[in-house]
Amino acid sequence: MTFRSVFLPGCGSLVALVFASHAWAQISGSPAQGGAPAAARLGTVTVSAKRSVTLEDVSSGITVLSHEELESAGVRSVTDLGRVIPGFSADRHGNSAYTGLSLRGLAPLDYYTPSVVVYVDGVPQDASLMEQSLSNVERIEVLKGPQGTLYGKNAYAGVINIVTKKPGNTVSGYVKTTVAKLRQGGEAHIASPLIKDHLYASITARGFHRSAQSDYIPAGLDKYDDGRDQHMSGQLRYAPVGGPLDIGLGFGYDKTIEKNIFFKTMDDVKKRKANAKMGAFDLSDDIRRHVHSASLDVGYDFGTVALKSITGLQKRNHNRLIVRQESESQDSLSQELRLAFNPKHSPVSGVAGVYAEHVNFDRRESAFAGFGTQDTHSDLDTKSYAVFGEGTWKVSERLSLTAGGRYTLDKADLSFHQAGSNLYRKDDKWTAFTPKAALNWKWSDDLVQFLSVSRGYKAGGMNRYKTADVSKIPYSPEKSWNYEMGLRSDLLDRRAHLSGSLFMTEIDNAQIYAGPVGQQALHNGGEARVKGAEVEARANLMAGLVLSAGASVSNSKFTSGPNTGKKMPYTPEWSANTAISYYHDVPSLSGSLVPRLGVNWYGKSYMDENNKYAQGSYSLVNARLSYESEAITVSAFVDNLFDKAYRVNEFNAGDNAIQAGDGRNIGLEAIIRF
Repeated sequence: MTFRSVFLPGCGSLVALVFASHAWAQISGSPAQGGAPAAARLGTVTVSAKRSVTLEDVSSGITVLSHEELESAGVRSVTDLGRVIPGFSADRHGNSAYTGLSLRGLAPLDYYTPSVVVYVDGVPQDASLMEQSLSNVERIEVLKGPQGTLYGKNAYAGVINIVTKKPGNTVSGYVKTTVAKLRQGGEAHIASPLIKDHLYASITARGFHRSAQSDYIPAGLDKYDDGRDQHMSGQLRYAPVGGPLDIGLGFGYDKTIEKNIFFKTMDDVKKRKANAKMGAFDLSDDIRRHVHSASLDVGYDFGTVALKSITGLQKRNHNRLIVRQESESQDSLSQELRLAFNPKHSPVSGVAGVYAEHVNFDRRESAFAGFGTQDTHSDLDTKSYAVFGEGTWKVSERLSLTAGGRYTLDKADLSFHQAGSNLYRKDDKWTAFTPKAALNWKWSDDLVQFLSVSRGYKAGGMNRYKTADVSKIPYSPEKSWNYEMGLRSDLLDRRAHLSGSLFMTEIDNAQIYAGPVGQQALHNGGEARVKGAEVEARANLMAGLVLSAGASVSNSKFTSGPNTGKKMPYTPEWSANTAISYYHDVPSLSGSLVPRLGVNWYGKSYMDENNKYAQGSYSLVNARLSYESEAITVSAFVDNLFDKAYRVNEFNAGDNAIQAGDGRNIGLEAIIRF
């Protein structure tokens, strides 16, 4: 019996389960009665999502994680979110600059235009920062499905909204250090008022070394695949207490030095050694990436209406030697102006805004011996403009209706030079209107059902470098219709929360990479369909005991075109996670001991559109033991407890070239807060 054969019918009975549990909770009351130890109640979650609403009012799939939950689960970066979010995966295609994020069976095959957009304090992040570490985080909101009616930058498959802690009148901060087999380093943060009740500032610094996992025998290098990253960010905030004005000026700098794509055979993966060259891929140099960023956030609260302006600037460059010399630079400038309205005595609330973005991308490559290439230089200039908004009408205490839309104009202009050939230039533009409609029905204060339909859009574009004649041809936009039905319920006097969704996505003009190694190009690969379901649960059933679980299944396949019937790559057929934590108070230590055990399961996934290369089902076990007090947390942890060897990427380069996931990582972590 397969996981899917059990899970799909189970999701069909989710409604009955929620109703039954809800009814039982109303009749029987709290199980803590009768002398049993009282369990903590789960708090009410408020989601920013461009306008502050409670979780029960959101008409799409969403997961909200506090910094305490992230810390407890050992989530240190965006890529670790798969530990706690079903249906989410992060796949590193070489190094951290080429990491793809997927939600609900929709994976980005073009690293430069991600389907899942990461926001940090309202600013969309450069595609090379998908794997960024998490520092000074207040909470993370993961919104699933198209979010173009809420967010300025178009989000085709979903949004990861990272909200950091703002500086205020209280001096606060932390120092954190990690010593582990695969990762060593530390970070520090401090926030303080500069002028009481008016001006505040914060600064964060982080530096980590990533230890190597493998030896590279052909080059005579021990512990080859190591790396290091550095980060510094700061914020200056002017927000007079009790006043309507809030201005934030932010800056950031990220530097990463790591090894290039490190491929080996599956036997080498298991041995943690590379005993032979992978054809031409003798990769013994670093990739160096620098990202400078700045932002200006201006908000003014008029009472029933709030105005927000967010300006973002990011400048990224990286250089590497991967058989040939490659260098890339990208400058991004974005501007969002948004108006949120929520009149006190009106049944209508909503958000409306405009967005503009200008991105200049420059890439230079030297000749690639053996593939018939020459020195090349490509310059891609893209511009995007959008008007967006959505509104909610509270028809009654039970019924709410939501409608929204987005109009987008995208332009692309590509110039390409190649030694010994003429310059060619291409330009094109695309427009799209993407609507959304949703219905929320409150069966009770603790049980909400929603239905939604929305249109997704991913802009057309140009291949950023020439690998074959087909790469000269612009590819068309990818569009989708997305349908979702979901439930959310608070049970057992709010000591348990259960949510679930059924979803389907119909895709036109799927954008995929295809072609021989070294000559791949983006083009449209026909139609595709994703059908699936997911469920999440969290419960505080007794004093100190916290249980969480989630599962997702998706059937993602091409329904027309050259790959008809094939599975879409980098989308596990199913995934599941479960964790148990127990908080044991130790008065003599003025704190608690907290053991935590978590398990993640992943179904089969393919690495290419032809379904030739695959990673079978596997599981990862993570364990953690922490001492927690108000000021100190000290943790001993082990990730991938049983040192499972698994693929995250694979292609043919004579022998199959495989990139492996992280092996066992044992370490200690300490945090001091003030």
